[in-house]
Amino acid sequence: MNLTLTHKDSTFEEMKDHFPSTVYKYRGWNNEFDKRVLTHKELFFASPRSFEDPLDCKQTVRYEELTIDEKLDWIEYQLRRDNDNWSDITIKNRALKIYEKAPIRNKETAMEITDKNLEEYFDITGVLSVTKNPNNELMWLKYADCHKGFCVGFDSKILFESGLIGSGSKVFYVKELPEIKPEPVMTSEEQRIKQIFFKEDKWLFEDEYRLHIFRDKKLEIEDRRIYPPVKAFKEILIGKDMPKKDYESLIEELPEDIKHVKIIKL
Repeated sequence: MNLTLTHKDSTFEEMKDHFPSTVYKYRGWNNEFDKRVLTHKELFFASPRSFEDPLDCKQTVRYEELTIDEKLDWIEYQLRRDNDNWSDITIKNRALKIYEKAPIRNKETAMEITDKNLEEYFDITGVLSVTKNPNNELMWLKYADCHKGFCVGFDSKILFESGLIGSGSKVFYVKELPEIKPEPVMTSEEQRIKQIFFKEDKWLFEDEYRLHIFRDKKLEIEDRRIYPPVKAFKEILIGKDMPKKDYESLIEELPEDIKHVKIIKL
C-alpha cells in the first residue's frame, strides 16, 4: 500500500501513477451550493466536521487510550525535539516528573484533550472529495440528483501546479479504520494520511481521491473556497435525466471564461 501524498510541486511523471490525470466532481444543478462549482468556478474544501460518515476523518490520537509507556515516549519525544543537547538520562528523568502532573495521566482530562484537538483539526483542515470515474451509476444517483445533475472534470496537474492545494491521494478502503498514534510512533504525515485518506470499505463504490488544504489558523468559509485556473476545467458531463430547462439554465449561467469547456450530454 503506497501511502505517498501527491504534493503541489509533484511533476506529472511523479504523480501519474497514483493520481489520475482528470478528477471529477458530481453535483446537483438545483442545489445553490453545488452549482457554484460552475457559476463561481469554485471548489469548496469542507471541514471534516460536516462529513456524512460519522467516522470519516474522525480518527485521531486518543490520549486516553495510550499506555503509560506510550505517554512517556510522547513526552520524551517532545523534550528531545526542543532540547537536543540534553542527555538521555536527563530526558527520561524530566519526562517522569512531567508525567506525574501531566493532564494526559487522567483519563477524563485526556479525553477532553482528544476532543479539543479534534475540534481544532476540523477548524484548520479542508478536504475536497473527487473521483476518477465520471460514469459511476451509484455516484450519479447519490451525488448528482439521480442523473438530473452534472459532473465536472478537472485537470489534476493544473490543480496541483496552481499552488492552491496542499496535497492529495487516493482513498484507501479498509474494514477497520487504523489507529492514530502520536509521534514518534507515527510521523505527522503518517497521522494525516491515516486520518484523511482512509475510509471504511462500505464506501468503496465511490473510488474516491481527496485533495487537502491545511492552515495554522481557523479556516473561515471564504478560506475554504478555492478558485482554480480556468484551464483546469476540462469537461462538463450532463446527467441523462437533466430537465431541458435546467440544461438551458446551466449553459446560460456558465461564466464566459469557461464556456469553451467541452460539454458532454449523456
